[in-house]
Amino acid sequence: MKNILTYIGIASLILLTGCANHEVTEQDLSGKTSERTLTLTASMPTESNTRVTMTENDEGNLSLAWKAGDKISLCFVSGSTVKTVSDVPITNIREEGKTADFTFAIPEGITTPFSLYGIYGAGFKADNSSVVELRYNEADEFTLDYASVRSAMRFALSDITDVSSLPSASFELLGSMMKVSIRNTSETDTDVFSFLIIGGKYDYEWTYGSQSEYAEYDLVSSSYVTDNAESVLGFMPHDGKTIKAGTEEIFYRCFVPTETPDSEKTFTIMFNHNDGTAMCELPYKEFVKGKYYRLNLIWDGTNLKRCAMPSASDLIAYWPMDGNVNDVSGNKHHGTIVGGVTPIKDHKGNAGSAYLFNGTDGYIDVGDWENGGAMSFAFWVRIDEYRNYSRLLDFGGPDAFDVYVCLDKGSKVEVFNGSSGTETYSFADVFSGIGLWDYLCISFGSDGILKFYKNGLLLGECTGISKPIKKIREEQYFGKSTYSGSDPLLKGALDDVRMYNRALTAEEVLALYLSTL
Repeated sequence: MKNILTYIGIASLILLTGCANHEVTEQDLSGKTSERTLTLTASMPTESNTRVTMTENDEGNLSLAWKAGDKISLCFVSGSTVKTVSDVPITNIREEGKTADFTFAIPEGITTPFSLYGIYGAGFKADNSSVVELRYNEADEFTLDYASVRSAMRFALSDITDVSSLPSASFELLGSMMKVSIRNTSETDTDVFSFLIIGGKYDYEWTYGSQSEYAEYDLVSSSYVTDNAESVLGFMPHDGKTIKAGTEEIFYRCFVPTETPDSEKTFTIMFNHNDGTAMCELPYKEFVKGKYYRLNLIWDGTNLKRCAMPSASDLIAYWPMDGNVNDVSGNKHHGTIVGGVTPIKDHKGNAGSAYLFNGTDGYIDVGDWENGGAMSFAFWVRIDEYRNYSRLLDFGGPDAFDVYVCLDKGSKVEVFNGSSGTETYSFADVFSGIGLWDYLCISFGSDGILKFYKNGLLLGECTGISKPIKKIREEQYFGKSTYSGSDPLLKGALDDVRMYNRALTAEEVLALYLSTL
């Protein structure tokens, strides 16, 4: 089943794994309760961080952290008695927002055993009610800050009999987070009035969807009293938003998954812009509570298209270069480091996630195995010195049926296909500059077209080419030529090298680029 959304790395947003410690200033719950005050310390797991300040990291996950001014509300239930305390401030924020305290007094009328419920991002429908309202404000911009306010979460501590030994308090999100990226590849700016994901055609509904009503959620039963769901999940920026030519804009929205979808069905996407309305269909996706999803779209000035990643089943080999040169495609085309090749920071600043070639004796040997026919190469590269004919990739052997990508007279790249004599194609203005990273993709199609992409966009193409001969190639290198001694070694860096068994589409190349930014 094709996915509607790009979901990187299983981004779980179930938060707040425990109370590390607590202080009890009054433990006697009998009689009056005016002095019974507790301070709870909430410690967050490092892998998912914490709450309300939300930032997006390089993998596309959301990092959450407490921030000054955050408040939670509490609901106490003892028998038939329900008491609420609103706007309890978070204090003593530490460990980069992963840990914070909140201090509260147990209300009068609450005796042991009692249950304690917490809510963030929502308010009680009425005092001393366990029902909270998940409000929607259509005037809000759909920014990451907006999303953080709407992503309500709760915790539940049941049957508390001894306040000196409280159990862990684990917050969890009531819904999921969706990010929609729209890249404008046209030559004109586009004003966005609304972007809608419509599930009504197949009765899929979204909680939080209503602009006129809001969902009501019961903390005690962990269920919706009313979800006021709608068949449309809307992204409607206040006063519109402009996507400039050649750029992208990002929209965030919280929602609550409501059903298990049918893989044969689709969603409808409606894009309302300054020149009219564009529509497209996307496959159904099974959404799970507490997850973060991404949808990448392309607007070409006429059509709205899904920016879909190429299937992993089409990979011949994939070398992420994250601390080793292993092939993670499952085909076991592992590499071997030779000479001066050392781990460095990648284009995102992650330590040990790319490899630097010293230009003297360093290269990577990726072994002997069969490849050829229609295929694509995609990779990040940084040039530290322009050396004519130094190889980025070279897949060949002593019989000279090479397929290689090399530097050619400064910021040019030459692609050579030795399948039918000598086919050499040069592309100019490839690199952004010395010491700068670029994402390149070269595809050989069954239609006789060679395409060259830079940073997700087509740089040039050549027609009437021959497909590389499919054969076992005995000499396959990164950073080194098969013509030993005649061509210089690469002085620069490589990262995230992928090889596919077909020509990728323009949308797939752009998706790869965006997913690795």
